[in-house]
Amino acid sequence: MADLQPSNAPSSSPPDSQGPDDTTEASENSEEKSQTHRKRNLTNEERLEMAAFLFKNSQGEGRLPRSAITAAADKFKVHRNTASRIWNLMKPALDRGAVAEAMTVSVLSRKRGNCGRKKKDYSAEMERVKQLPADQRGSLRALSSAVGVPRTTLFRLLRDKETMSEPGDQGNPACSVKLTITDTIKPPLSEKNKRERLRFCYSKLRPNGLFDDMFNVVHVNTKWCSLPSTRDAKKAKVMFLVAVARPQRDVERQQHPPPAGDVGLLLAMSAALEKAGHVIKA
Repeated sequence: MADLQPSNAPSSSPPDSQGPDDTTEASENSEEKSQTHRKRNLTNEERLEMAAFLFKNSQGEGRLPRSAITAAADKFKVHRNTASRIWNLMKPALDRGAVAEAMTVSVLSRKRGNCGRKKKDYSAEMERVKQLPADQRGSLRALSSAVGVPRTTLFRLLRDKETMSEPGDQGNPACSVKLTITDTIKPPLSEKNKRERLRFCYSKLRPNGLFDDMFNVVHVNTKWCSLPSTRDAKKAKVMFLVAVARPQRDVERQQHPPPAGDVGLLLAMSAALEKAGHVIKA
């Protein structure tokens, strides 16, 4: 009986293996297929161009030739169903005779404002703002603590045009109760305030068209001082209200007094506050 030994002869059929080049080609082909089958969203400009192209090739009465949809899809490199959907959006407006609406508003994208994370509803907190007393609405920090809304979020809500509108009256200016962010640099002015300021400026005009020099007018000024604190954001401020006027001539002594006014007050205030260890911020 003969001994069975493993044969070392090479196999007639080569092993089924792929080289590195074949693997690279396969990955490139898969990427190309994924890119070709990936759905592309048209921009509003492309939607308007496609609507104009379809309307130009239409035969009237909301009808298109058989090749128009395919030609539009090939021109804008989209699927045929996308071009057909754009045409279906145009048809109701074309049936009503509103050509301008069919080529503009009807085909625009409706994703903006209807997708993504929804905004949190702060209507209840904004209603509490109307009921708070004036001493709790003196600053954003106090208002944020009373309402329970972060200060940055509250600032953004108060700047929103539709935040303080009544329910069901969005877009109606008469029903808007918008709160305005104010500061000393650009205060909010009503029409009555504007007329009063214009009337005051007009009263300072001389007959020759020049403004009054206002030498006999007392000007009211303010000075701010920051009290010491371990944190810069928590520093309290003290305001001094100052009345400043031009030095008037002393008729009895026939001379002008030394000009003090705002500068003199600031120097006296600085000396007093420096003794207390406060920082001057003029």
